[in-house]
Amino acid sequence: MRAIYDYDDHQEMMHIHHGSVDKCIDVMCELIHHATEDQDLIFQAKNGLLKKEIKVPDSECSTKNGRKIFLINCLNSAVSLKSRHLDTGAADLAILATFRCFSFHLAKVDVRIGMIELINKTLPENKQLNEVGSHVCLCGCNANCGHSAVVEVYSKCQCRKGRMRPLLGEDNESRN
Repeated sequence: MRAIYDYDDHQEMMHIHHGSVDKCIDVMCELIHHATEDQDLIFQAKNGLLKKEIKVPDSECSTKNGRKIFLINCLNSAVSLKSRHLDTGAADLAILATFRCFSFHLAKVDVRIGMIELINKTLPENKQLNEVGSHVCLCGCNANCGHSAVVEVYSKCQCRKGRMRPLLGEDNESRN
């Protein structure tokens, strides 16, 4: 898969609607070893036990070391949000956003890992994006034009009346 180090609004919407919060936390826990060798710090981050975020000096924000600290902060923030707010939509959205932040910084730290690849790990099998970040979609207009194509999710349909929605598979799960 071609590494994509940034995502667009359509891919973000796909992740918001279909991403799994638990899978996001699992993926972050799997990949946190890229941030530090300190097992105590990793343990605290995986369990949301850090009392406050680790400060990153402005001069280090875009450096590899600064990004590694962001990874630790993202994981800690996601786990502590999940443990404090069980099954609330606002917390889920915040955790999904934190995961996208985590995937951005991880892609910059380890160039072999792309953001779309990481986001796909949190999406159901039938909602995964292809190597260019597109998905098979159907038009959702009221006129039932029937257009379908491999395009950016939630982009404008050629009928100009609807938005392209992900093709629903066996499990019609959606976050509405």
